[in-house]
Amino acid sequence: MFIISLLEKHPDIISRNTSYRRNLGDVLIPIPGIIQNLGVDVNPIAIGETDFLTASFSDSSIQYDDALVREFRSFIFSSLDKLPSRPMKSLEFEIEDIKQNSKINGTFNEKFFKKQLSHFFRTFAFLYDVNGNALYHQLDQTTLTVLKAKIAAMEVPELENLLVDLKRNHLSHFIDSISKKKGFGTVSAVYQTIESTFIEKEFRRAAKPKKAQATELSPTKIRKLSIERLPVLVAINRGSMGGDCSISSVPYFPLVKGTWVYWVRKSHDISRQPDGYALVTSIEINGKIVPYIVTVNGMLTSVDVKAVKRMVAKDFGTSSVLTFNFEKGKSSIVNSTEMRQGLAPEKGHFKEVEVTMPP
Repeated sequence: MFIISLLEKHPDIISRNTSYRRNLGDVLIPIPGIIQNLGVDVNPIAIGETDFLTASFSDSSIQYDDALVREFRSFIFSSLDKLPSRPMKSLEFEIEDIKQNSKINGTFNEKFFKKQLSHFFRTFAFLYDVNGNALYHQLDQTTLTVLKAKIAAMEVPELENLLVDLKRNHLSHFIDSISKKKGFGTVSAVYQTIESTFIEKEFRRAAKPKKAQATELSPTKIRKLSIERLPVLVAINRGSMGGDCSISSVPYFPLVKGTWVYWVRKSHDISRQPDGYALVTSIEINGKIVPYIVTVNGMLTSVDVKAVKRMVAKDFGTSSVLTFNFEKGKSSIVNSTEMRQGLAPEKGHFKEVEVTMPP
């Protein structure tokens, strides 16, 4: 009944995040055992009414150079067009198949192999899920048309989730594995070249934000945002709306007492599908409970995230929040640059504290 109710409220929760797809039933199976192990530290599981907060604010949001983003997408489209039309199998099988078919006049050609690998590594984050399984049965013109339309609609944070988080944190080990096979040492070298050029140069150039300038012809807009605190069993599926790996790797954080997940919507309409989520836990500092915003993910801007911080603080009845100090380390639980910029403390309005997390 829970899954039916969840699908009624969020009908696209299964199809929204295909790269990290996981059966919702499989996610629920371990919960009784986790609850038993947590004991008194478990969050209440009961599903009731949700808290809902709204805010309106001026939008001086960070934007991107549309021409550079379109150009970067065109590079992806061009590489997709270079891939041969064929049935799709696992990621490792695909690399082996590329080598098998890298022939000129019937003879294996190393230069052609590297070229085909380059096209593949520019695009494979859009073709495979977190387990290295193909998202499409056939790579043909129909599939390419659908895939290009999907990529064209992706905002920069979503592109970063796939090109950086999915590829580096979840798919790179497949590359490492096949590179160790005899005759496949070239694979790792080509992959690293694509990382250092296509991602760290071309993508970072397109993803570099620019400050929006309000003019008389384009005045500052008034934005609307809302957050909804979720029941625990809904919260474990947060990655489906956030476009990240949490449903596959760390879905059960909300089971821990004092931890909450909020849907974030870029409107005041609670019937609208969420645009992202915030994962928050409770920290005690000098005898006071302060919300620690662990991560925010989804199709949100850094300005949205800053507003979410204030709304979460309001929901906790405090004027302070705790976030990770990104200047002193990296937090892989926050996927995109946009989210990290939004979570970063505002200059002159923060102080460092040390927090000891439970084992």
